[in-house]
Amino acid sequence: RYKSPPFRFKMAAKLAFLFSLVCWCGVIFSVEGIVHNLVPPRAQGGRMFETLVAAEKEAHAKLGIYTNSTANYFQQLIDHANPSRGVFNQRYFLDFSYWNPSSGPVFLYIGGEGPLTQSPGGYLAVVAKEQQGLIVALEHRYYGVSLPAPLADQETLRTLNVDSALADLIHFISFVQETYLDSKPRRWVSVGGSYPGALSAWFRIKYPQIITASWSSSGVVNAVFSFDQFDRQLVNELSPACADAIRAVTAQVEAGWNNPTERARMLSLFNTPNYFTREDFLWMLADSAAMGPQYGFRTELCAAMLPLQKDPIAQFALNWTIPHYGADFGAQCYYSTTCLSSARYSAQWPNQLPWVYQCCTELAYWQVGYPGSLRSQLLTTEYFMAQCKSAFGPATFPNTTAFNTRFGGAAPALTKNATRVIALNGSDDPWQGAAVEQTYSALYPESTAACTGCGHCGDLHAPSNSTSTAVRIQQELISAYMDEWLQA
Repeated sequence: RYKSPPFRFKMAAKLAFLFSLVCWCGVIFSVEGIVHNLVPPRAQGGRMFETLVAAEKEAHAKLGIYTNSTANYFQQLIDHANPSRGVFNQRYFLDFSYWNPSSGPVFLYIGGEGPLTQSPGGYLAVVAKEQQGLIVALEHRYYGVSLPAPLADQETLRTLNVDSALADLIHFISFVQETYLDSKPRRWVSVGGSYPGALSAWFRIKYPQIITASWSSSGVVNAVFSFDQFDRQLVNELSPACADAIRAVTAQVEAGWNNPTERARMLSLFNTPNYFTREDFLWMLADSAAMGPQYGFRTELCAAMLPLQKDPIAQFALNWTIPHYGADFGAQCYYSTTCLSSARYSAQWPNQLPWVYQCCTELAYWQVGYPGSLRSQLLTTEYFMAQCKSAFGPATFPNTTAFNTRFGGAAPALTKNATRVIALNGSDDPWQGAAVEQTYSALYPESTAACTGCGHCGDLHAPSNSTSTAVRIQQELISAYMDEWLQA
Protein backbone atom coordinates (compact mmCIF):
# COMPACT_ATOMS: atom_id res chain seq x y z
CA ARG A 1 0.00 0.00 0.00
CA TYR A 2 1.13 3.54 -0.73
CA LYS A 3 2.63 5.24 2.31
CA SER A 4 0.79 8.48 3.02
CA PRO A 5 2.91 11.54 2.10
CA PRO A 6 3.51 14.54 4.37
CA PHE A 7 0.57 16.93 4.79
CA ARG A 8 2.12 19.70 2.69
CA PHE A 9 2.73 17.22 -0.15
CA LYS A 10 -0.88 16.05 0.01
CA MET A 11 -2.10 19.64 -0.07
CA ALA A 12 0.10 20.40 -3.07
CA ALA A 13 -1.25 17.36 -4.88
CA LYS A 14 -4.86 18.36 -4.16
CA LEU A 15 -4.20 21.92 -5.30
CA ALA A 16 -2.68 20.53 -8.50
CA PHE A 17 -5.83 18.42 -8.92
CA LEU A 18 -8.08 21.46 -8.48
CA PHE A 19 -5.90 23.49 -10.82
CA SER A 20 -6.18 20.76 -13.45
CA LEU A 21 -9.98 20.98 -13.23
CA VAL A 22 -10.32 24.75 -13.46
CA CYS A 23 -7.47 25.38 -15.95
CA TRP A 24 -8.59 22.92 -18.61
CA CYS A 25 -7.33 25.21 -21.39
CA GLY A 26 -5.11 25.26 -24.46
CA VAL A 27 -2.09 26.41 -22.49
CA ILE A 28 -1.55 22.97 -20.98
CA PHE A 29 -3.03 20.89 -23.77
CA SER A 30 -1.87 19.50 -27.09
CA VAL A 31 -3.37 17.59 -30.03
CA GLU A 32 -0.31 15.33 -30.00
CA GLY A 33 -0.42 12.12 -28.03
CA ILE A 34 0.08 8.40 -28.26
CA VAL A 35 2.45 8.25 -31.26
CA HIS A 36 5.28 9.71 -29.19
CA ASN A 37 5.14 6.75 -26.83
CA LEU A 38 4.63 4.03 -29.44
CA VAL A 39 7.49 4.84 -31.84
CA PRO A 40 10.95 4.35 -30.24
CA PRO A 41 12.96 7.56 -29.82
CA ARG A 42 15.66 6.29 -32.17
CA ALA A 43 13.12 6.27 -35.03
CA GLN A 44 11.54 9.68 -34.42
CA GLY A 45 13.81 11.77 -36.62
CA GLY A 46 12.26 11.41 -40.05
CA ARG A 47 9.30 11.12 -42.37
CA MET A 48 7.65 8.08 -40.78
CA PHE A 49 7.26 9.71 -37.38
CA GLU A 50 6.26 13.03 -38.94
CA THR A 51 3.53 11.29 -40.96
CA LEU A 52 2.18 9.45 -37.93
CA VAL A 53 2.17 12.62 -35.82
CA ALA A 54 0.43 14.64 -38.53
CA ALA A 55 -2.27 11.98 -38.89
CA GLU A 56 -2.73 11.89 -35.14
CA LYS A 57 -3.04 15.69 -34.89
CA GLU A 58 -5.64 15.74 -37.65
CA ALA A 59 -7.66 12.93 -36.08
CA HIS A 60 -7.49 14.52 -32.62
CA ALA A 61 -8.56 17.90 -33.97
CA LYS A 62 -11.59 16.42 -35.76
CA LEU A 63 -12.62 14.45 -32.67
CA GLY A 64 -11.95 17.28 -30.24
CA ILE A 65 -9.29 15.29 -28.36
CA TYR A 66 -6.72 17.32 -26.44
CA THR A 67 -3.97 15.65 -24.45
CA ASN A 68 -2.62 17.06 -21.21
CA SER A 69 1.09 17.86 -21.36
CA THR A 70 1.37 19.15 -17.79
CA ALA A 71 3.65 16.75 -15.93
CA ASN A 72 3.17 15.63 -12.34
CA TYR A 73 5.55 13.65 -10.15
CA PHE A 74 5.22 11.34 -7.19
CA GLN A 75 7.69 9.51 -5.03
CA GLN A 76 8.12 5.93 -6.17
CA LEU A 77 10.12 3.29 -4.32
CA ILE A 78 13.46 2.47 -5.91
CA ASP A 79 13.30 -1.11 -4.67
CA HIS A 80 9.91 -2.50 -3.64
CA ALA A 81 11.62 -5.39 -1.87
CA ASN A 82 13.80 -3.01 0.13
CA PRO A 83 12.07 0.35 0.81
CA SER A 84 15.07 1.57 2.78
CA ARG A 85 16.86 2.21 -0.54
CA GLY A 86 14.77 5.34 -0.97
CA VAL A 87 12.56 6.86 -3.63
CA PHE A 88 12.73 8.59 -6.99
CA ASN A 89 10.40 10.99 -8.80
CA GLN A 90 8.21 9.17 -11.30
CA ARG A 91 6.40 11.26 -13.91
CA TYR A 92 2.69 10.94 -14.60
CA PHE A 93 -0.11 12.72 -16.43
CA LEU A 94 -3.83 13.18 -15.77
CA ASP A 95 -6.77 13.72 -18.12
CA PHE A 96 -10.09 14.57 -16.45
CA SER A 97 -11.76 15.58 -19.74
CA TYR A 98 -14.47 12.92 -19.64
CA TRP A 99 -14.51 11.88 -16.02
CA ASN A 100 -17.67 11.35 -14.01
CA PRO A 101 -16.36 11.49 -10.40
CA SER A 102 -19.36 9.63 -9.01
CA SER A 103 -19.16 6.50 -11.16
CA GLY A 104 -16.47 6.72 -13.83
CA PRO A 105 -13.71 4.11 -14.11
CA VAL A 106 -9.99 4.88 -14.23
CA PHE A 107 -7.94 4.01 -17.31
CA LEU A 108 -4.28 3.46 -16.47
CA TYR A 109 -2.10 4.02 -19.53
CA ILE A 110 1.27 2.32 -19.03
CA GLY A 111 4.36 4.04 -20.39
CA GLY A 112 6.92 2.03 -22.31
CA GLU A 113 10.50 2.05 -23.49
CA GLY A 114 10.71 5.78 -24.10
CA PRO A 115 9.70 9.12 -22.57
CA LEU A 116 6.06 9.76 -21.72
CA THR A 117 5.40 13.44 -22.36
CA GLN A 118 1.61 13.81 -22.25
CA SER A 119 -1.59 11.88 -21.66
CA PRO A 120 -2.17 9.46 -24.54
CA GLY A 121 -5.28 10.57 -26.38
CA GLY A 122 -5.95 8.20 -29.29
CA TYR A 123 -8.74 5.66 -29.14
CA LEU A 124 -8.28 5.50 -25.38
CA ALA A 125 -9.72 9.02 -25.20
CA VAL A 126 -12.73 7.84 -27.22
CA VAL A 127 -13.31 4.94 -24.82
CA ALA A 128 -12.79 7.19 -21.79
CA LYS A 129 -15.47 9.51 -23.17
CA GLU A 130 -17.83 6.56 -23.69
CA GLN A 131 -17.24 5.33 -20.14
CA GLN A 132 -16.94 8.80 -18.52
CA GLY A 133 -13.54 7.72 -17.29
CA LEU A 134 -10.43 9.34 -15.88
CA ILE A 135 -7.15 8.72 -17.73
CA VAL A 136 -3.90 8.49 -15.78
CA ALA A 137 -0.60 7.75 -17.50
CA LEU A 138 2.61 6.65 -15.78
CA GLU A 139 6.09 6.86 -17.27
CA HIS A 140 8.05 3.62 -16.96
CA ARG A 141 10.99 3.57 -14.57
CA TYR A 142 14.35 4.25 -16.24
CA TYR A 143 12.78 6.01 -19.24
CA GLY A 144 12.28 9.70 -19.85
CA VAL A 145 12.94 11.55 -16.59
CA SER A 146 11.80 8.75 -14.24
CA LEU A 147 15.27 7.63 -13.22
CA PRO A 148 15.87 5.74 -9.95
CA ALA A 149 19.63 6.22 -10.43
CA PRO A 150 22.17 7.10 -13.13
CA LEU A 151 22.33 4.44 -15.85
CA ALA A 152 25.95 3.73 -14.97
CA ASP A 153 24.81 2.44 -11.56
CA GLN A 154 24.37 -1.20 -12.53
CA GLU A 155 23.53 -2.28 -8.99
CA THR A 156 20.39 -0.12 -8.99
CA LEU A 157 19.74 -0.95 -12.67
CA ARG A 158 18.84 -4.44 -11.43
CA THR A 159 15.52 -2.97 -10.28
CA LEU A 160 14.60 -2.53 -13.95
CA ASN A 161 12.44 -5.58 -14.46
CA VAL A 162 8.82 -6.57 -15.02
CA ASP A 163 8.10 -7.24 -11.35
CA SER A 164 9.31 -3.75 -10.39
CA ALA A 165 7.28 -2.19 -13.21
CA LEU A 166 4.12 -3.96 -12.01
CA ALA A 167 4.83 -3.02 -8.39
CA ASP A 168 5.26 0.58 -9.57
CA LEU A 169 1.73 0.42 -10.98
CA ILE A 170 0.31 -0.91 -7.71
CA HIS A 171 2.04 1.85 -5.74
CA PHE A 172 0.85 4.45 -8.25
CA ILE A 173 -2.76 3.26 -8.10
CA SER A 174 -2.71 3.54 -4.33
CA PHE A 175 -1.27 7.04 -4.62
CA VAL A 176 -3.92 8.14 -7.13
CA GLN A 177 -6.73 6.63 -5.05
CA GLU A 178 -5.59 8.46 -1.92
CA THR A 179 -4.53 11.75 -3.51
CA TYR A 180 -7.20 12.33 -6.14
CA LEU A 181 -10.08 9.93 -5.49
CA ASP A 182 -10.51 10.18 -1.71
CA SER A 183 -9.74 6.46 -1.42
CA LYS A 184 -13.11 5.52 -2.92
CA PRO A 185 -13.10 2.11 -4.66
CA ARG A 186 -12.84 2.45 -8.43
CA ARG A 187 -12.85 0.13 -11.41
CA TRP A 188 -9.42 0.24 -13.04
CA VAL A 189 -8.51 -0.73 -16.60
CA SER A 190 -4.88 -1.14 -17.63
CA VAL A 191 -3.95 -0.08 -21.17
CA GLY A 192 -0.74 -0.37 -23.14
CA GLY A 193 0.80 -1.08 -26.53
CA SER A 194 3.72 -3.39 -27.41
CA TYR A 195 5.81 -4.05 -24.27
CA PRO A 196 3.35 -1.97 -22.17
CA GLY A 197 0.62 -4.01 -23.86
CA ALA A 198 2.26 -7.07 -22.35
CA LEU A 199 2.58 -5.27 -19.00
CA SER A 200 -1.14 -4.53 -19.16
CA ALA A 201 -1.92 -8.24 -19.55
CA TRP A 202 0.65 -9.31 -16.94
CA PHE A 203 -0.81 -6.76 -14.53
CA ARG A 204 -4.25 -8.32 -14.83
CA ILE A 205 -2.69 -11.80 -14.46
CA LYS A 206 -0.69 -10.96 -11.35
CA TYR A 207 -3.14 -8.56 -9.67
CA PRO A 208 -6.67 -9.53 -10.79
CA GLN A 209 -8.10 -8.12 -7.57
CA ILE A 210 -6.82 -4.64 -8.52
CA ILE A 211 -7.44 -4.47 -12.27
CA THR A 212 -10.96 -4.99 -13.61
CA ALA A 213 -9.90 -5.42 -17.23
CA SER A 214 -6.88 -5.14 -19.52
CA TRP A 215 -6.49 -3.69 -23.02
CA SER A 216 -3.39 -5.30 -24.52
CA SER A 217 -2.49 -3.77 -27.89
CA SER A 218 0.17 -5.78 -29.74
CA GLY A 219 1.08 -7.10 -26.31
CA VAL A 220 4.30 -9.13 -26.58
CA VAL A 221 3.40 -11.47 -23.71
CA ASN A 222 5.60 -14.33 -24.94
CA ALA A 223 9.28 -13.69 -24.16
CA VAL A 224 10.99 -15.33 -27.15
CA PHE A 225 14.68 -16.22 -26.85
CA SER A 226 15.35 -16.92 -30.55
CA PHE A 227 12.75 -14.91 -32.43
CA ASP A 228 13.11 -16.15 -36.03
CA GLN A 229 9.34 -15.83 -36.48
CA PHE A 230 9.86 -12.07 -36.61
CA ASP A 231 11.53 -12.22 -40.02
CA ARG A 232 9.31 -15.06 -41.21
CA GLN A 233 6.35 -12.71 -40.78
CA LEU A 234 8.14 -10.02 -42.78
CA VAL A 235 8.97 -12.45 -45.59
CA ASN A 236 5.33 -13.52 -45.76
CA GLU A 237 3.98 -9.99 -46.07
CA LEU A 238 6.50 -8.42 -48.47
CA SER A 239 6.36 -9.13 -52.18
CA PRO A 240 9.11 -11.52 -53.39
CA ALA A 241 10.81 -8.70 -55.29
CA CYS A 242 10.77 -6.41 -52.26
CA ALA A 243 12.09 -9.15 -49.98
CA ASP A 244 14.89 -9.87 -52.45
CA ALA A 245 15.81 -6.18 -52.51
CA ILE A 246 16.26 -6.19 -48.72
CA ARG A 247 18.29 -9.40 -48.97
CA ALA A 248 20.51 -7.69 -51.57
CA VAL A 249 21.36 -4.97 -49.04
CA THR A 250 22.31 -7.61 -46.48
CA ALA A 251 24.41 -9.55 -49.01
CA GLN A 252 26.27 -6.42 -50.13
CA VAL A 253 27.33 -5.62 -46.57
CA GLU A 254 28.43 -9.18 -45.89
CA ALA A 255 30.47 -9.29 -49.11
CA GLY A 256 32.08 -5.87 -48.77
CA TRP A 257 32.74 -5.51 -45.05
CA ASN A 258 36.32 -6.83 -45.08
CA ASN A 259 37.33 -4.30 -47.73
CA PRO A 260 38.33 -1.22 -45.67
CA THR A 261 37.41 1.23 -48.42
CA GLU A 262 34.01 -0.30 -49.05
CA ARG A 263 33.32 -0.61 -45.32
CA ALA A 264 34.11 3.07 -44.80
CA ARG A 265 31.82 4.00 -47.69
CA MET A 266 28.94 1.94 -46.34
CA LEU A 267 29.30 3.36 -42.83
CA SER A 268 29.43 6.91 -44.18
CA LEU A 269 26.16 6.42 -46.07
CA PHE A 270 24.37 5.98 -42.73
CA ASN A 271 26.58 8.33 -40.66
CA THR A 272 27.55 5.25 -38.64
CA PRO A 273 30.60 5.48 -36.32
CA ASN A 274 33.53 3.24 -37.15
CA TYR A 275 33.29 1.47 -33.80
CA PHE A 276 30.22 -0.40 -35.03
CA THR A 277 31.04 -4.04 -35.70
CA ARG A 278 29.79 -5.83 -38.80
CA GLU A 279 27.03 -7.46 -36.76
CA ASP A 280 26.08 -4.14 -35.13
CA PHE A 281 25.74 -2.56 -38.58
CA LEU A 282 23.69 -5.49 -39.90
CA TRP A 283 21.43 -5.26 -36.84
CA MET A 284 20.77 -1.59 -37.53
CA LEU A 285 19.95 -2.29 -41.17
CA ALA A 286 17.60 -5.14 -40.27
CA ASP A 287 15.73 -2.96 -37.78
CA SER A 288 15.43 -0.17 -40.32
CA ALA A 289 13.74 -2.53 -42.79
CA ALA A 290 11.50 -4.18 -40.19
CA MET A 291 10.10 -1.00 -38.69
CA GLY A 292 8.53 -0.05 -42.03
CA PRO A 293 5.92 -2.84 -42.05
CA GLN A 294 5.78 -2.76 -38.25
CA TYR A 295 4.38 0.78 -38.26
CA GLY A 296 2.24 0.45 -41.37
CA PHE A 297 4.78 1.59 -43.98
CA ARG A 298 5.20 -1.65 -45.93
CA THR A 299 4.20 -0.01 -49.22
CA GLU A 300 6.62 2.89 -48.68
CA LEU A 301 9.51 0.51 -47.91
CA CYS A 302 9.00 -1.44 -51.11
CA ALA A 303 8.55 1.74 -53.17
CA ALA A 304 11.91 2.96 -51.87
CA MET A 305 13.67 -0.28 -52.85
CA LEU A 306 12.04 -1.10 -56.18
CA PRO A 307 13.22 -1.20 -58.83
CA LEU A 308 16.50 -2.34 -57.27
CA GLN A 309 19.46 -0.20 -58.33
CA LYS A 310 23.10 -1.16 -58.88
CA ASP A 311 24.12 -0.04 -55.38
CA PRO A 312 21.47 -1.47 -53.00
CA ILE A 313 23.10 -0.20 -49.80
CA ALA A 314 23.15 3.38 -51.06
CA GLN A 315 19.55 3.04 -52.24
CA PHE A 316 18.55 1.72 -48.81
CA ALA A 317 20.32 4.61 -47.06
CA LEU A 318 19.20 7.48 -49.30
CA ASN A 319 15.70 6.33 -50.27
CA TRP A 320 14.60 4.70 -47.02
CA THR A 321 16.59 4.84 -43.79
CA ILE A 322 17.71 8.46 -43.62
CA PRO A 323 14.50 10.09 -44.93
CA HIS A 324 12.23 7.85 -42.85
CA TYR A 325 14.12 7.79 -39.53
CA GLY A 326 16.54 10.70 -39.66
CA ALA A 327 20.20 11.27 -40.40
CA ASP A 328 21.38 9.92 -37.04
CA PHE A 329 19.47 6.63 -37.09
CA GLY A 330 22.53 4.70 -38.24
CA ALA A 331 24.57 6.02 -35.31
CA GLN A 332 22.18 4.99 -32.54
CA CYS A 333 23.83 3.53 -29.46
CA TYR A 334 21.04 0.95 -29.26
CA TYR A 335 22.77 -1.14 -31.96
CA SER A 336 26.41 -0.78 -30.92
CA THR A 337 28.13 -3.17 -28.53
CA THR A 338 30.94 -0.68 -27.93
CA CYS A 339 28.59 2.20 -27.19
CA LEU A 340 26.47 0.14 -24.80
CA SER A 341 29.56 -1.18 -23.01
CA SER A 342 31.64 1.94 -22.48
CA ALA A 343 30.92 4.80 -20.05
CA ARG A 344 32.68 7.00 -22.61
CA TYR A 345 29.38 6.96 -24.54
CA SER A 346 27.06 7.22 -21.54
CA ALA A 347 25.51 10.46 -22.85
CA GLN A 348 23.88 8.29 -25.53
CA TRP A 349 22.45 5.73 -23.09
CA PRO A 350 19.13 7.37 -22.07
CA ASN A 351 16.09 5.62 -23.57
CA GLN A 352 18.35 3.16 -25.39
CA LEU A 353 20.42 1.19 -22.90
CA PRO A 354 17.45 0.43 -20.56
CA TRP A 355 15.52 -1.54 -23.19
CA VAL A 356 18.65 -3.45 -24.20
CA TYR A 357 19.09 -4.26 -20.51
CA GLN A 358 15.53 -5.54 -20.20
CA CYS A 359 16.00 -7.80 -23.22
CA CYS A 360 19.38 -8.99 -21.94
CA THR A 361 18.17 -9.88 -18.47
CA GLU A 362 14.57 -11.01 -18.89
CA LEU A 363 12.73 -10.77 -22.21
CA ALA A 364 15.20 -11.38 -25.09
CA TYR A 365 12.93 -10.99 -28.17
CA TRP A 366 16.13 -11.51 -30.19
CA GLN A 367 15.37 -11.25 -33.88
CA VAL A 368 17.73 -13.73 -35.52
CA GLY A 369 18.51 -14.64 -39.10
CA TYR A 370 17.93 -17.99 -40.78
CA PRO A 371 18.38 -19.33 -44.35
CA GLY A 372 16.13 -17.20 -46.52
CA SER A 373 15.51 -14.47 -43.95
CA LEU A 374 15.81 -10.77 -44.73
CA ARG A 375 18.42 -10.17 -42.08
CA SER A 376 21.89 -11.65 -41.96
CA GLN A 377 22.42 -15.10 -40.49
CA LEU A 378 25.29 -13.48 -38.57
CA LEU A 379 22.58 -12.06 -36.28
CA THR A 380 22.34 -14.96 -33.84
CA THR A 381 21.48 -15.39 -30.20
CA GLU A 382 25.23 -15.76 -29.62
CA TYR A 383 25.76 -12.26 -31.01
CA PHE A 384 23.11 -10.77 -28.76
CA MET A 385 24.37 -12.67 -25.72
CA ALA A 386 27.92 -11.44 -26.35
CA GLN A 387 26.61 -7.89 -26.55
CA CYS A 388 24.74 -8.35 -23.27
CA LYS A 389 27.73 -9.79 -21.43
CA SER A 390 29.93 -6.99 -22.72
CA ALA A 391 27.51 -4.31 -21.54
CA PHE A 392 26.19 -5.82 -18.30
CA GLY A 393 28.58 -8.53 -17.15
CA PRO A 394 29.34 -12.20 -17.79
CA ALA A 395 26.42 -13.54 -15.72
CA THR A 396 23.80 -11.74 -17.83
CA PHE A 397 21.18 -14.10 -19.24
CA PRO A 398 17.44 -13.86 -19.99
CA ASN A 399 15.72 -17.01 -18.72
CA THR A 400 12.71 -16.70 -20.98
CA THR A 401 11.48 -20.20 -20.10
CA ALA A 402 11.19 -19.34 -16.43
CA PHE A 403 9.65 -15.97 -17.24
CA ASN A 404 6.97 -17.48 -19.48
CA THR A 405 6.20 -20.09 -16.84
CA ARG A 406 5.44 -17.29 -14.39
CA PHE A 407 3.30 -15.17 -16.73
CA GLY A 408 1.79 -17.65 -19.14
CA GLY A 409 3.75 -17.14 -22.37
CA ALA A 410 1.69 -17.07 -25.56
CA ALA A 411 -1.46 -18.52 -23.97
CA PRO A 412 -2.06 -16.94 -20.54
CA ALA A 413 -5.78 -17.72 -20.80
CA LEU A 414 -4.89 -21.42 -20.69
CA THR A 415 -1.85 -21.46 -18.43
CA LYS A 416 -2.84 -18.73 -15.96
CA ASN A 417 -6.63 -18.67 -16.31
CA ALA A 418 -6.33 -15.01 -17.26
CA THR A 419 -9.66 -13.28 -17.87
CA ARG A 420 -11.03 -9.93 -19.05
CA VAL A 421 -8.04 -9.21 -21.28
CA ILE A 422 -8.52 -8.18 -24.91
CA ALA A 423 -5.52 -8.83 -27.20
CA LEU A 424 -5.20 -6.87 -30.47
CA ASN A 425 -2.77 -7.44 -33.34
CA GLY A 426 -2.12 -6.16 -36.88
CA SER A 427 -1.49 -8.40 -39.88
CA ASP A 428 1.63 -6.49 -41.00
CA ASP A 429 3.19 -6.49 -37.54
CA PRO A 430 6.24 -8.79 -37.23
CA TRP A 431 5.77 -8.85 -33.44
CA GLN A 432 2.71 -11.10 -33.76
CA GLY A 433 4.85 -14.15 -32.99
CA ALA A 434 5.41 -12.86 -29.44
CA ALA A 435 1.74 -12.05 -28.84
CA VAL A 436 -1.47 -13.95 -28.13
CA GLU A 437 -2.44 -14.99 -31.66
CA GLN A 438 -5.80 -16.67 -31.14
CA THR A 439 -8.80 -16.60 -28.85
CA TYR A 440 -8.41 -19.25 -26.16
CA SER A 441 -11.26 -18.04 -23.98
CA ALA A 442 -14.34 -15.86 -24.29
CA LEU A 443 -12.83 -13.78 -21.51
CA TYR A 444 -9.48 -13.42 -23.32
CA PRO A 445 -10.51 -12.55 -26.89
CA GLU A 446 -7.95 -11.92 -29.62
CA SER A 447 -8.49 -9.87 -32.78
CA THR A 448 -6.07 -9.37 -35.68
CA ALA A 449 -6.77 -6.50 -38.07
CA ALA A 450 -5.95 -7.77 -41.56
CA CYS A 451 -5.06 -5.14 -44.14
CA THR A 452 -2.14 -3.52 -45.93
CA GLY A 453 -0.74 -1.13 -43.34
CA CYS A 454 -2.30 -2.85 -40.32
CA GLY A 455 0.73 -2.64 -38.08
CA HIS A 456 1.84 -2.39 -34.48
CA CYS A 457 -0.71 -1.01 -31.99
CA GLY A 458 -3.03 0.29 -34.68
CA ASP A 459 -6.07 0.02 -32.42
CA LEU A 460 -4.63 2.64 -30.04
CA HIS A 461 -4.63 5.40 -32.65
CA ALA A 462 -7.50 7.86 -32.93
CA PRO A 463 -9.91 6.84 -35.69
CA SER A 464 -9.95 8.95 -38.85
CA ASN A 465 -11.16 8.79 -42.45
CA SER A 466 -8.02 6.80 -43.33
CA THR A 467 -8.49 4.19 -40.59
CA SER A 468 -9.03 0.78 -42.18
CA THR A 469 -12.28 -1.09 -41.74
CA ALA A 470 -10.33 -3.86 -40.00
CA VAL A 471 -9.00 -1.50 -37.32
CA ARG A 472 -12.41 0.15 -36.90
CA ILE A 473 -13.87 -3.30 -36.18
CA GLN A 474 -11.16 -3.85 -33.56
CA GLN A 475 -11.97 -0.54 -31.92
CA GLU A 476 -15.67 -1.38 -31.84
CA LEU A 477 -14.75 -4.65 -30.13
CA ILE A 478 -12.72 -2.78 -27.53
CA SER A 479 -15.66 -0.51 -26.77
CA ALA A 480 -18.03 -3.46 -26.56
CA TYR A 481 -15.80 -5.40 -24.17
CA MET A 482 -15.23 -2.34 -21.99
CA ASP A 483 -19.03 -1.92 -21.80
CA GLU A 484 -19.44 -5.55 -20.78
CA TRP A 485 -16.54 -5.90 -18.36
CA LEU A 486 -16.97 -2.58 -16.61
CA GLN A 487 -20.65 -3.33 -15.95
CA ALA A 488 -19.95 -6.86 -14.68
